[in-house]
Amino acid sequence: VSDGLLGDLGHILTRSQVGARLFERLLPLQLLVHAVTDDERARHALLGGGDDYELLFCAPVAMRARIGALADAVATQVHRIGTVLVDPGRFELEGADGERRPLAPSGFRHFPGEGDKH
Repeated sequence: VSDGLLGDLGHILTRSQVGARLFERLLPLQLLVHAVTDDERARHALLGGGDDYELLFCAPVAMRARIGALADAVATQVHRIGTVLVDPGRFELEGADGERRPLAPSGFRHFPGEGDKH
């Protein structure tokens, strides 16, 4: 993740022609507690901030145990934060209250106005 979680995930979803639902309760907000004081600012920083240089990937449910074992083997934290949806263009956040809110694939744009021409 170099251009914000939402921006980079938006690229994956667009290329794969799928959607996604992120779960607020699964977002590792505690990783940002030292930087900000309230959950709203932490959520915004996590979803839209850039230069994190973390890996973001999608994997089948059947691989979950294997991914966990690999992460343990290399002492790396892996966080499941959502699920892929078969509905292209559907991008949403399920809040702690269960309410689903639409998300926009925002993030740092190197060349504003040029759109996504990759």
